[in-house]
Amino acid sequence: MGPMIPPLTGCEGEANEPAKRFACTCAFLTDTDGASTLKLEVCASPEAHDDAARGCAQTAAPATVQRCDCRATEGACDGDLCSVNER
Repeated sequence: MGPMIPPLTGCEGEANEPAKRFACTCAFLTDTDGASTLKLEVCASPEAHDDAARGCAQTAAPATVQRCDCRATEGACDGDLCSVNER
């Protein structure tokens, strides 16, 4: 058996921020190359909200999501929120 390598950890005193609710507008091209958007809400850590928003939008978009613009909002985050509001 080889040497044991300890798992990587963050810097001492570093704490991950708790999940927050984000309101996002995500853009994609339609199948006829027209620009379209989806409005949605996600709960994610501040570091991961862009990826969470793109993944959430991709579940409802008919094409690849190009980008998401998000802002933190008020409200509790209970679990994994992915709520598409409108097009």
